[in-house]
Amino acid sequence: MVNLWLFCFFRCALKACRGACVDQGDTVVFDSADSGATCRIPKNADFLVAYSTVPGFYSWRDEGRGSWFVQAVCYVLKKSTGSEDLLALLTEACRIVALFYEAITPNDDRTNGAKQMPFVTSTLIRRVRLPKIRQT
Repeated sequence: MVNLWLFCFFRCALKACRGACVDQGDTVVFDSADSGATCRIPKNADFLVAYSTVPGFYSWRDEGRGSWFVQAVCYVLKKSTGSEDLLALLTEACRIVALFYEAITPNDDRTNGAKQMPFVTSTLIRRVRLPKIRQT
């Protein structure tokens, strides 16, 4: 158990400062008929960006079925119960691509067996839930 803890500790890096800019934020008015309350949020709040691979690496695609990452995202959205948040669903899609996809290019030793790691970055300040997709 200690080895697993150490592995997780060294794989996670937290950094406190990333520059000298100061975020003054934006004022947001709550959409409520009887409230009119406001608050200030950071200018870069509520962004979610999902890349099919980490910077500098190849993104794989099946000519008939599409990219590995899009296939995985579609799969997790279809099996979603509607109770999971979007970030959790994207994390599951990343796990599927990382563990279950592998390039099969027997004529190219450089790419045969290659893997892919999707990359998700988020500044969400609330959970985003999608309704369950109805199968027709």
